[in-house]
Amino acid sequence: MQSEEIVGELMVSKALARTFGFIGTPAMVVGGTVIQGEITEGVLRRLVEIEREEGWRRIC
Repeated sequence: MQSEEIVGELMVSKALARTFGFIGTPAMVVGGTVIQGEITEGVLRRLVEIEREEGWRRIC
């Protein structure tokens, strides 16, 4: 039951994981910060706040 769309999405996810060096889940990128592992909602909110204060940058 693999559609071409699903296979394509999985390939994109795999490539992104390799690019960011993710080794498991959960993992995410917030602004320029790579996060691996579980974080609290409070930490995530603070991180978003900091990223907004610092503004956009080209690399993580």
